Amino acid sequence: MKTTFLVVTVFAFTTLEKFKVLATRTATTTVSSSACDTHLPIRALANISASSAEEVIVPNEIEISWRFECELQQSLIRQFSIEYCRLPDCLANQKESLAVLTLRNSHNLTSYSLSQLTPNSTYRIIFSSPEIATKYELYGRTDISLPDPPTDIRLNFEKDITLPVLSWDLAVDQSNIDYFYVTVSELLTGEYIFISDKINKR
Repeated sequence: MKTTFLVVTVFAFTTLEKFKVLATRTATTTVSSSACDTHLPIRALANISASSAEEVIVPNEIEISWRFECELQQSLIRQFSIEYCRLPDCLANQKESLAVLTLRNSHNLTSYSLSQLTPNSTYRIIFSSPEIATKYELYGRTDISLPDPPTDIRLNFEKDITLPVLSWDLAVDQSNIDYFYVTVSELLTGEYIFISDKINKR
């Protein structure tokens, strides 16, 4: 009788692509001008947007980026104010759910990431400065968080059954799990013996 040690892995997947349309949606305001305005308060920014990260999935962050018409205009700004809240919480009780940040423009800032946000949520963001006449209202959406892996994976050989029975426990939070894949490989060689088809969550 040959004894083979197996490594059984169960992967939990989420369909990230279906959220990408929401996650990368940007709220943008653009101003075109032939000359750079250096009189305070500056009328408006050249461009501003709020979106989640596209290259690396960071489910609890939204990046706000902005651009001035010229470097001289940017040097006149002393500070920025960012107010934000998660929808629909801030519609019900805006004062308690509103967070306020004040950023000093010491290094000519052109972007800032709001962190420790709730994944898969929409945020209302107000961007302003005492030196800019226009106050900007943006809406950004955080990405969906990656699913928690299954726990307590069990491979049982039962009597009168040729194939073993594989079972596992689901994570506490199953809201972002769409389906599973199962792989079986030899422990010593790492060679894959079995790769399942997509297993839908029941």
